[in-house]
Amino acid sequence: MYSRIVIPTDGSKNAREGVKVGLDMATKLELPVMAIFVVDKSQLSTVQHASLKQSLKEGLLQDGKEAMKGIREKARNKDVKLEEMIITGAPHDMIIKHTNEKDLIIMCTHGQGNLRKLFMGSVTSRVLGHAKAGVLVVRPK
Repeated sequence: MYSRIVIPTDGSKNAREGVKVGLDMATKLELPVMAIFVVDKSQLSTVQHASLKQSLKEGLLQDGKEAMKGIREKARNKDVKLEEMIITGAPHDMIIKHTNEKDLIIMCTHGQGNLRKLFMGSVTSRVLGHAKAGVLVVRPK
């Protein structure tokens, strides 16, 4: 049926719910996991000054490393094989680009921050509408 579980994360509390469900599912189905953190290029485009943009990008990359560290520890505790990916682009495009019809994407309905809540689940909505993979959407607790 599925060959891999893909877990997109932005490191937020809500995204961690998707991580938990994704790793639990991977354990039950005995599937490997690919975790994806996307540095949102739209956040970088709002800054014009080169050194500030670089500083912002480094901070976002550090957020990705921290998110992956947490997933790595949880995956190791569950004995789940994990592939990690930190990339830059439009989150929905990158998630779709790095998945295929044999994958199961498990993600939360909402990401981080109040600004993102204005676009309620826009990344999730776009992935649902365009991914060739199956998508399981997790509601935050």
